[in-house]
Amino acid sequence: TVIRDLAIQQDIQWLRGSGSTPQVTGIIEYASLTTGPSLGTNGRTVKHDDFIEADYLLQAVNALGADFVICHPRTENTLRKEKDNEARYLVSADGRPTVAPYPAAGYLPIYKTTNLIITETVGSNTDTSTAIVGDGSQIFIVERQGIELAFSEHLYFNTDELAVRAIGRSTIVILQPAAVLLITGIRA
Repeated sequence: TVIRDLAIQQDIQWLRGSGSTPQVTGIIEYASLTTGPSLGTNGRTVKHDDFIEADYLLQAVNALGADFVICHPRTENTLRKEKDNEARYLVSADGRPTVAPYPAAGYLPIYKTTNLIITETVGSNTDTSTAIVGDGSQIFIVERQGIELAFSEHLYFNTDELAVRAIGRSTIVILQPAAVLLITGIRA
């Protein structure tokens, strides 16, 4: 359980760490990322076209283009509900395109995490989230040391409890920050 909790904290740090000690600078707070497609002053529902635009914007700054999306599960659920003009779903429940022309988001692997919050404020809305889109070959997680786990029977001896401590030292590095962008203001 402690290792799982540590992994969740690392995920939060790598995605949205503020960079203020003792936090690392997460992808969302990284400087010099490519400006993502606009979802308007107050945000809006995300569309497959927004991911096509994100891929283009990365290529326009000489990045290789997008090969991943990290978002809250709500974002993928919104994309799965998108329909064509004849009310047919563009993507099946398992994420595969169902009608031609295939949506661009159908070729981008989507990694979901609830560690990207859905309560960000954009304009007058407080229910938005962010999706991270980028070239995974430019992002590295650097570990200074593996996970260290320590136990103590003595700390809480009087209450029959065991103290457990887990330490992990790592950071995230983006070699070419322009190879990553954020789509902000995503509403359900």
